Amino acid sequence: MAPRQSRSEITQCVSVIRDLQELIVSSRRAFMSGNACVVDRQTMLDKLDELERCLPEAGRQANESLKSIDAYEEQIRQECTAKVNEANEKSRRIAAAAQQTEAEAQKKANNIAAAAAASASEQQRKAEEEARAIVESGRGEAARIVEEAQRHANALVAQEEIMRRARVEVKEMQEATQAQLAQLRRNTFDYLDNMLAQTDQHLGGLINELRMERNELNAQR
Repeated sequence: MAPRQSRSEITQCVSVIRDLQELIVSSRRAFMSGNACVVDRQTMLDKLDELERCLPEAGRQANESLKSIDAYEEQIRQECTAKVNEANEKSRRIAAAAQQTEAEAQKKANNIAAAAAASASEQQRKAEEEARAIVESGRGEAARIVEEAQRHANALVAQEEIMRRARVEVKEMQEATQAQLAQLRRNTFDYLDNMLAQTDQHLGGLINELRMERNELNAQR
């Protein structure tokens, strides 16, 4: 009976060992660890107790194995905790760097916006100055044109006044010339009339003398 019981215990141990292998193989890997895996502690303990019952002579070794597994599990847990802490710290540094980068980007964006606003204000100021300069130039040009037009108008008025005065003077000269011609004509007629009168008087005297001479001549016949 003992060998048969031994074989049954061995078969049971082999089955338990296979269950343990299946449990380990089907367990998920430990976070950020190469070959480590995470197993259910209670299930592992139950299997080990069953194995210890199957192998009474190997109980001590199984107990030591369990302690080794506990130690290994604790090591894995510590490594996982360290990895998680490291990952959290790395995430914190990345988040801090991202916040700093975002703050720098925001600051740069604000500086760019301020520079753009200042540039736009400067361009607006220059545009207003140019507009004022153009308006002043236009006003100056308009004033010059008005002044030139006024001078031209004054010159035309002066020229018109000169022409009017010239026409008046010409008319006065014409009237004076006509008066002088009329007076000269009257004087000429008066002179001719006087000369004719004197000639008529002189000729009348000569005719009288001729008549007297003729009468005397006829009387002597």
